[in-house]
Amino acid sequence: MKAKEIISFPVQENEISFHIPKKGRYSLCILGGTAVNNLSVNIYSAVTSKFVVLTESFLKYKFNRSGKLGTTYLDFDIYEKGEYLLKVNNIDSLSVKMSMLKSVAMFESNVHRDRIVLLIREYSSPLHFIYSLLLLITGLGLFLLNIVYLLYTMGIIVPGSYHHNV
Repeated sequence: MKAKEIISFPVQENEISFHIPKKGRYSLCILGGTAVNNLSVNIYSAVTSKFVVLTESFLKYKFNRSGKLGTTYLDFDIYEKGEYLLKVNNIDSLSVKMSMLKSVAMFESNVHRDRIVLLIREYSSPLHFIYSLLLLITGLGLFLLNIVYLLYTMGIIVPGSYHHNV
């Protein structure tokens, strides 16, 4: 379930211009850590200056891209393809930590701003994630069942041989 990447760029104070090739749902992700606090961004059309509505991700997927830990953070819908601008508003108060656990993150220092990357990619539905997880569990269950059957047919596992009377 690899979502198509649109653009990645370091966190900076300048506006970032990027092109959205088609209308649809997209995610803004953070690379460099998993616990994100005080991130405030605006995305708006370069043509109409109309702001895009950003919502916090329902499931904040954790992923690894080129050895960097990342998380989906905000989701948004694009109704018209074209050029868009992204502006990080409070870059000095942005806090990114490596651990998802609050009890661990409170003792960690913040990831340095130079090591944080913002990534815009196509949206991955939570239903697709749950469906993939169910298929994985079913596949593993069938695999283990086949191993038990193989051991049974080879005579390694004999039914009833593990009972002892007291």
